[in-house]
Amino acid sequence: MKRLLFNLLTALSVLVWLHAVLAAVFEAKGYNDGYVFARTLDAPHMPSTSTVASPFNPPPTVTFKFAGFKTMQTTDVYGHPVWAFFVPHWLGVITFAIIPALWLRDTLSRHQRRKRAGLNQCLNCAYDLRATPGQCPECGRMPAR
Repeated sequence: MKRLLFNLLTALSVLVWLHAVLAAVFEAKGYNDGYVFARTLDAPHMPSTSTVASPFNPPPTVTFKFAGFKTMQTTDVYGHPVWAFFVPHWLGVITFAIIPALWLRDTLSRHQRRKRAGLNQCLNCAYDLRATPGQCPECGRMPAR
């Protein structure tokens, strides 16, 4: 059951990772600034409809900017202040690549152990155990039966 959940989580992570990679490519071309989290400060019941500069909506003020992270403050079309936080897409690419990388390492390790067991080698150091089947003389590990 754990293995199935891990495989499903890995598949989901790969899909999110692909989305983040494509979004990062578009971000590099200047189409967007990253994932945006915005909140209207004075009127939480009123959704923010626009952050585009207009005569009624002044241009946004960047309050923090570092390595793709950015915070901005502006007003919406109703005059309510809006705070926005931008998270760069490369953070999603790195974050969602961790689980598939762990899955790949685990799969390759299991494949290597099965191969070594079939060739009568030590599972730990790959020493040939045909002459000493009771214990590995190289690392001292007992072979799995």
